[in-house]
Amino acid sequence: MKIKEAVFLSFIILLSSLFVLSNNNSVMGEELSLTKMGQFDECYFAFDVQVENDLAYIADAGNGFWILNVSNSANPTTLSHKLLTGVEHCVYVENDIAFVTDYNNGLIIFNVSNPSNPQQIGSFVNGNAISVVDKENDIACIGDPHLSILNISDIALPTEIYRDDDLPVIDLIIKEDILFCLDLFQGLTILNISNPAAPVEINSWLTSSIMYRDIEIHNDVIFMASNIGLKTLDISDLTNLLDLGVDSGGDPVRSIDISDNLLYMSESDENLVIHNITDINVFAEVGQYTESGLVMNSVFVSNEVIYTTAESDGLIIIGKKSSANTDGLNLYFTFLISPLIAVKLIIKFKRRRKIREPNTI
Repeated sequence: MKIKEAVFLSFIILLSSLFVLSNNNSVMGEELSLTKMGQFDECYFAFDVQVENDLAYIADAGNGFWILNVSNSANPTTLSHKLLTGVEHCVYVENDIAFVTDYNNGLIIFNVSNPSNPQQIGSFVNGNAISVVDKENDIACIGDPHLSILNISDIALPTEIYRDDDLPVIDLIIKEDILFCLDLFQGLTILNISNPAAPVEINSWLTSSIMYRDIEIHNDVIFMASNIGLKTLDISDLTNLLDLGVDSGGDPVRSIDISDNLLYMSESDENLVIHNITDINVFAEVGQYTESGLVMNSVFVSNEVIYTTAESDGLIIIGKKSSANTDGLNLYFTFLISPLIAVKLIIKFKRRRKIREPNTI
């Protein structure tokens, strides 16, 4: 073999490896193995959950507000339970303040600095059932069946500073001075709330024949859970929303959460599905958990542990373990050793040529 041929061969090997690496999203990726770690089954209809510092806060529709110690995932224990006589729908916790909303009692605010004995410190009587809080600007936005914006500078006495009866909201999210409102039947409305008493509509993305449930934002992409799967929009330019056309398979999605470039989706067919969204154009599924009979409502990820509410089955705690993709590793090592192959072939060729050359001395 001539030296040019050796170099050419190794170059072909290198290019082939690079081609596969660039076109296979699983290369050097991780497949996630999901395992049930524990369960808390004392809820009547567990609907929403948030976990902070090994404490799980649960809105249990028809059975109040729970605070659990989940430091031992295999054995979550009750720290406190408040029976609120309503239909608890959402819980939001920030800086030892818990905002619990339900269809009967409106917004109820607790001081949870002592999780074993939470104290009610405020309320706002309204039929709304979801909330998102911006403590920096002392506002809370609540919705369903309509949008209300509250001033919570006096946490004991929230006051309504804006209301839109024509904007029904199923979920909300605040990013800086922008409020993203998800309508159960219509889609997305985006408001500038730099002046929360007088929001200004920036744009909307409205649809028909689709039911929405949940929204999350990651970088410049907004993810919306719907009855026909996941919907995604590029929101880098709020005046020009772009449908990214991401396909999650068409199964109804009830709840979503995002952590470390992973999208967690609870589907109505008993599945919890995880996608890698490092490259939204690839949207690779990397893990799935299925348990027959479960109806997973809300999903929340904290410290690499997955918490999902499952109605009468309560809180399900799921752990994940990663395993390197073998094919990806093989290709990666091929990529690394290609230059070594070239060097070895060149040295081998030079030795042979030296032996074959006549002695001119």
